[in-house]
Amino acid sequence: MRVLRARARRGDRRRCLGRRTLAFLDSRQFHAGHMLVIPRQHLSEVRELDHATGAALMTSVTRITRAVAAAVLNQGLSLWHSIGEAAD
Repeated sequence: MRVLRARARRGDRRRCLGRRTLAFLDSRQFHAGHMLVIPRQHLSEVRELDHATGAALMTSVTRITRAVAAAVLNQGLSLWHSIGEAAD
């Protein structure tokens, strides 16, 4: 995570790779430090996650949020997943 913090401070948008997950800074957002954390396995929605991938995803989210908080001044955290056409 030290590498991610250093990259974020420099404005680097490279990815943080895990065996089951991928995380990257979304520079198109208004707030600095906006991260996307996704499973490497293509899924339509979160309800399709197997236990191991779900656990890896939440572990990555926890690690990434700590790294972002250490690198970027922020006032909080939002975590969500939108499912289906009604969420678009």
